[in-house]
Amino acid sequence: MAKDKALSRTRRFRLAAGCAAILCAVAIAVLSLGPPSDGASVLGSDKTGHLLAYFALTALLLLAVQPARWSRAVLASFAYGGLMEFGQAILPFGREASWLDMAANTAGIAAALVLVSLVRRVPAR
Repeated sequence: MAKDKALSRTRRFRLAAGCAAILCAVAIAVLSLGPPSDGASVLGSDKTGHLLAYFALTALLLLAVQPARWSRAVLASFAYGGLMEFGQAILPFGREASWLDMAANTAGIAAALVLVSLVRRVPAR
């Protein structure tokens, strides 16, 4: 009975992480594909924003799936970043695709993979 309750808690956690990942992906799309803002960035650099956005997306995806599927989650994050850059290149909103943006996305993805891997190794109390 306790095992069923823990399993149910794990499923609920993964479902919540998956829903949060979808919301994060929508927010990334809105911010990436809409017209650029005129205001100064709160983060100082748009590269910081890319790193943090893809860190959040990847961390949520990793938490939503079992470790055996982490490579798919990482690949999905990377492909999504490429898709957003492609969208910026073809949409008429005055945005440009950038290899530096992709590099920042990749750094965020890698950081999420490292951090979630380390946290997962910490024994539960």
